[in-house]
Amino acid sequence: MTVSSRVFLLLSLACAALAALPFVSGLPGSFVFDDIFNIVQNPGIQLQSMAPGALMEAAFGIQFGGATRVLPTLTFALDYFRGGGLDPATFKTTNIFIHAITTLVLAWFLLDLLRAAAVPVERARWTAIALALAWALHPLQVSSVLYVVQRMQTLATLFVLLAMWAYLRARMAQLEGGPGRTGWMLAGLLWAVALACKEDA
Repeated sequence: MTVSSRVFLLLSLACAALAALPFVSGLPGSFVFDDIFNIVQNPGIQLQSMAPGALMEAAFGIQFGGATRVLPTLTFALDYFRGGGLDPATFKTTNIFIHAITTLVLAWFLLDLLRAAAVPVERARWTAIALALAWALHPLQVSSVLYVVQRMQTLATLFVLLAMWAYLRARMAQLEGGPGRTGWMLAGLLWAVALACKEDA
């Protein structure tokens, strides 16, 4: 890893930490609205063991929001198990973590996108960080991060973003004379995972 890459890694990690910070104050809040029938009143997520059969049953069990939302449903079950029941703070901590990871990925995606557009490296680096942070700290994110059931959307966003990054890397490889096959396959796989979070992926 070059010095430039290490610097950007540190900047993007700091960006992810800053993205998480404002939402910590929302941890004491309770479940609201669609959380009630998707989580609180959903016996399908009440995971009692980490046995493979129990995990499969939780993932493919009751999904009130839609039949394809396997991955978020599984994470709700894991949060139930991890928190020893329906602890809203446990569920919200996972949402905050997903938001921080998405911010980190967004910064790197934007860096590659700006560099592909021939923006000078130093300018691309700071612009990518500024844009990722602006997205992460926008007030509209409060409902996405602290409204637990919206994990379906935030997980889909994370994997769509990863798919777009893989697509970008594949196109960049092709422009440099390579086949870009790995990027294409990864983009398809990540999109399929996004679809397993929410159908609007």
